[in-house]
Amino acid sequence: MAVLEKTGTINAPVDKVFNFSINPKNWKEIDPCIIEIRNVQSLPNGGYRFSCKYKIVGGFHSEYDIEYTDVIPNELFSYRYTCCKYIKVDEVLSFKSENGKTNLTYKIINKVHIPLINALIEKLFIKIYEPILPKFLVNLKAKTET
Repeated sequence: MAVLEKTGTINAPVDKVFNFSINPKNWKEIDPCIIEIRNVQSLPNGGYRFSCKYKIVGGFHSEYDIEYTDVIPNELFSYRYTCCKYIKVDEVLSFKSENGKTNLTYKIINKVHIPLINALIEKLFIKIYEPILPKFLVNLKAKTET
């Protein structure tokens, strides 16, 4: 299992940041690797289920199915995405209000279920995502601080 976590402060109220970031239709504006989002369905827990096409290393693309697992309005939402039956990624976005600003923590937990090479793929995953998370936070700030 590989874990990557980043935090940042956004100069906008927590409800504005939460409501923008939970909506998958906004993800293309904040995640530089998303090419397409489709089949968006609302779930009873306040989250969504959808599919997306994602740019990965070397110009390759991958298809993901995403489903929100937990939603606590203005506090957190988590989701799991799967790519084939061997790769499952859990992501959690946590929000805390402080003096009219939002403290955001973005945590990614990658689990690869391929014997013998899982640790190698998990390390590669961290290398891929390390430069993406700061861009995500910068883009989310740009969309919500205005």
